[in-house]
Amino acid sequence: MGDCKVKRTRATSLVQNGGLLRNNIVVLLAFVAMSFLAGCGGSSDSDYSVSSNSVSFSGVQGATPPAPQSVGLTVNSGLVYAVTAQSGECFTHSFAITGKTTGVITVYPSSCPTAGIHYGTITVTGCSTEICRYGLEGSSSQTIQVVYNVTPAPAAPLMTSSAEALEFRASSSAPPAAQTLTIGISSGSAAWTSSIEYANATTGWLNVSPSAGPTLPASVTVSGSIGSLSNGRYSANLVFTSGSSVVKVPVTLEIFDPAVNFVSPYVGRTSVEGEVIIRGHGFSSVSQGPQVLFGSTSASAVNVVNDTEIRAKYPALAAGSYPVTVKNSTVTLPSRARLVVMDRIAYPYAAIPTPNAYPSDIIYDSERRSLYLYNDYTNQRIDAYRFNGATWVMGGTFLVGNHLTDGVALSPDGTELLISMGTLQRISPSTLQTMGQAKSSVLNPKFTNDGFAFGRVGYSTDAPIYSYDVLAQQANPLNTLIDLSSRGTVASGDGSKVLFLYFNVAAGSTRPIIVYNAADQSFSTSTLSTNRLAALQMDRTGSTILVGVKEDSQPQITPTIYNGSFAALGSLPTSSDASYVLSPDGRYAYAYYTSTKLIRKFDLSAPSAGSFVEIGTGTPVADSPVVPGNGNFVRMIISPDGETLFLAGNSNIIVMPAP
Repeated sequence: MGDCKVKRTRATSLVQNGGLLRNNIVVLLAFVAMSFLAGCGGSSDSDYSVSSNSVSFSGVQGATPPAPQSVGLTVNSGLVYAVTAQSGECFTHSFAITGKTTGVITVYPSSCPTAGIHYGTITVTGCSTEICRYGLEGSSSQTIQVVYNVTPAPAAPLMTSSAEALEFRASSSAPPAAQTLTIGISSGSAAWTSSIEYANATTGWLNVSPSAGPTLPASVTVSGSIGSLSNGRYSANLVFTSGSSVVKVPVTLEIFDPAVNFVSPYVGRTSVEGEVIIRGHGFSSVSQGPQVLFGSTSASAVNVVNDTEIRAKYPALAAGSYPVTVKNSTVTLPSRARLVVMDRIAYPYAAIPTPNAYPSDIIYDSERRSLYLYNDYTNQRIDAYRFNGATWVMGGTFLVGNHLTDGVALSPDGTELLISMGTLQRISPSTLQTMGQAKSSVLNPKFTNDGFAFGRVGYSTDAPIYSYDVLAQQANPLNTLIDLSSRGTVASGDGSKVLFLYFNVAAGSTRPIIVYNAADQSFSTSTLSTNRLAALQMDRTGSTILVGVKEDSQPQITPTIYNGSFAALGSLPTSSDASYVLSPDGRYAYAYYTSTKLIRKFDLSAPSAGSFVEIGTGTPVADSPVVPGNGNFVRMIISPDGETLFLAGNSNIIVMPAP
């Protein structure tokens, strides 16, 4: 027999001409290589063979793949064009000629992202011509089975912290005590480092020692530095890193000097006893024999709740402004709080024209007997309407210039209005002139009785919640482990409670309402989860809550009344055009129906069979707050004394005695 010959040709030219090869590419979506080998002797039923019909690999999910393996190919007789194709995942292959009658198929496993046993095949087909339309007559294709067993990646070690969050409180003259934190790792021992993410431009006040170490677990000392910081709340994240594992510990530093800051409500009525919440710092220093004075008049009852809150009752007082004093026999705290006592006024029915308004928000100012209407989208301004003793007159306008806000808020001491215009604008409620800007932006702010306003920053679905400190005039992101992003806010009348609600929940899913308790500055997750909230109201103390849910496929709103612990008490009639408000004492619910122009009143003190008794048959409203046929959106609020309703629409503000 003569010498054997080997002929090499480029796979690319054969790929362009090989019909069978094209089919393999289409069907198997695989790498294909072609060469031709010349064997010794004539053709037979075994023109070519492979050294093995299987290869197997073992690897770890996502890790460096195992070493490649090779399968030999031998041409026994004749001329053979060898075609290879593959199916399967997590591997590739190549074919190369190694001698006159031999070649090698090399299988390369890749880094597989999915654990489990992965199967594949490499098919070797011999052809008698370069066109390679069919396999060799009398000779079948050779199949190499590929088995790749990928075990799950071991769980990465997780860093741990002995505290979920750290809080520091101090006065401007005394730094806070340092706190000890233990950081660890779930397995093994590794080096670690730390860094600090400050929430705003105020930096340098947080320290950690040591800041890095060779092994875990480790104990670190965390301390806050007062420096030149003013009174207020400061936030940061303490970040510990070990390899790819990271743990963040939110840190809050609150600097205060013992003082009386706010009294809520700060407006009372002449010759009527009242009860207030006094907020500040250092109240524990007067817990023995506490005294509260309104001017020179002693409180009739005093209860020191904690270091930041006192509950007090005052006797009937004449009209006037009364400074609030908190003391005992040895300590008198500095005070900026005042109680304003005013004569009762019964507002007559009125329809105040508001042409082209879109009532994004309306609030009532008891001290100035004023309404502030925020017109969004069209007029984009705040209009003040003041009662002059006989009628309501325009009391000024503040141009917003854009609609980057959802509302306006009055501080708990009545000293400023707050609105977001890219940055927070502080506005005088007396003149509607700007008082300056705060250091950040908060949309739809709602004040608590301790001088903080909460609201989200931006309209995105992951917009964070910020708190604005009216004393420090600074806004900081809330450093809490509870998810507060993408939420709106509603506050109780006395500012003791704020509810955080998701304003855009995907159909078919629910999210819980989050509760902020101003007394201890704590957040908690309520037992109530909702889908699409269309109405949310609280009474003065937050002990009665109205939640109106709009079903995904229905236009109606179903209002349910809950107690302060979110236990359902009963429901109000379902409606598609009603606006709701609760009386300050939580006894009544009022609903205004646009289609009938009726105010209906429900007694919440006696639920019956899951509903509430309606009082009367409804009170007609002579004028409509909305333009007929031009929407039915109405904002409704109630005065703190519960005697007057205010309904704002795109046509009128209706002022009327509460039924």
